[in-house]
Amino acid sequence: MLPALEVGRATFASRNMQAFAKEVLPRLLAVRCRPGLQLQTASASEAAVFFDWMRDTRQWHAGPNTSKPYNVAKEGCVTGDGGAWIFLEQGTDWLGFQGLYCNFASPRRKPRWVSFRLCLRTLEFSCGFFALSADRRTWGLQPLIFIFNYRGDDMQTGKRCFALQTQPVTGDLHVLQLEKGQICAGVPYEVSVHLDWECGLLELFIDGTCVLREIPFQADLEPQYIGLYNWRSRAVCGFSEILVGSSRPYPVVEDAQQVWRVSESQNRRERGLVVLLSV
Repeated sequence: MLPALEVGRATFASRNMQAFAKEVLPRLLAVRCRPGLQLQTASASEAAVFFDWMRDTRQWHAGPNTSKPYNVAKEGCVTGDGGAWIFLEQGTDWLGFQGLYCNFASPRRKPRWVSFRLCLRTLEFSCGFFALSADRRTWGLQPLIFIFNYRGDDMQTGKRCFALQTQPVTGDLHVLQLEKGQICAGVPYEVSVHLDWECGLLELFIDGTCVLREIPFQADLEPQYIGLYNWRSRAVCGFSEILVGSSRPYPVVEDAQQVWRVSESQNRRERGLVVLLSV
């Protein structure tokens, strides 16, 4: 079977093929990958250093923090979405790195893109933690390159929003809230991070819209681990299509329908921040 990139080149070689592609490509990608997937994402997944549709957890391990009851991983689905999903639930309150983690071989050339899809089911509880790390400890993943998560009503500030940190001890917490409306339950969000290793700066995209630019991170680290977990035992969230590679996974949206408001916080005493781990 031809790689997605070659399929794209072949189908757009002539006008007749382009008309044919508009009808056939969506069906081909639906069978090969999932309904609604774009050719760009399929191509990026095939060229990735690490990619998992999340049809099962064979590439993942429980923990690494298994000192107490930890998150349970279950296969699931999202209404209106044909993709595969792994949902995390249960576990211990205020415990970090208690879900799933995996180790991938770090290539000679560091990957420029990390992406995943996230679906929240319980907006009141903090969950959906995605961590990229250079190493693993018995209690968690350290040192961190970045960590992305959803903040629920259990936070003192910045409730019902997404957040990103690159330096949990000394750096800012970048909080992302919608200008209008709110983050919804049962809706897949496409999250992608562009890493510029030469400059030591990253960009964060949500649903194709760049919401953070020029965020410093530790560019001397070698990415090797991914961690997924929830912060609260009653939280439920799902992950799908996890990618680490050098090709942009999702198209950029020029005319975004949703506008994100960014604020920063350096409050390290707030219960629930990633630096306060129960071990």
